[in-house]
Amino acid sequence: MVRPHSLRLVASLTLVVLLLASCGNTADDSADTTLAPTTTTLPPTTTAAPATTEPVPSSTEAAGAFFVVMFDGTECTTEGPTVVAAGDYPFVLTDLSDMTGADVRTQVLDDGYTYQDMLDFQGGAGEYFSPPEWAKFALNGFAPVEREMAENQTGKTIVLDTGLHAITVGTGRPSTVWLCGSLHVVEG
Repeated sequence: MVRPHSLRLVASLTLVVLLLASCGNTADDSADTTLAPTTTTLPPTTTAAPATTEPVPSSTEAAGAFFVVMFDGTECTTEGPTVVAAGDYPFVLTDLSDMTGADVRTQVLDDGYTYQDMLDFQGGAGEYFSPPEWAKFALNGFAPVEREMAENQTGKTIVLDTGLHAITVGTGRPSTVWLCGSLHVVEG
């Protein structure tokens, strides 16, 4: 005589075996059963991420930003943020050279071009060159630079539109162009 709880045990074990069998691999037993990574395809986004991992400045941070460009006749350096939101920014040129007509400018590079491309195009530090077709001068702004300046300093406002900018100093006599650094300008 079979006991009732034994029948329940056999029925339960049969049910477990059937469940495990139905959840198992239905493919051929000779097939590879290792797990393959899964990929998820997401719809394309409509907003482009900045080309840099640096944080985008808030409008209050951008309001106090300015740039100092140092030029001594043999090299050019910049101080200031490397990423800013689009807008008008003051640039102060400290000219320690004996050249005349030194002026700071920025050139926005077309998409796909880098600051290294600009260096390669120039050929040598200080060598005069006309800008390539893929680099456009940024506009000078009209706002005065609100900062006390030394005798060898001049200030101007430059309108920075989105994109990668090359900061340059050009001189009149002799005619030279100095590449000073780059700057990423993002939507504000």
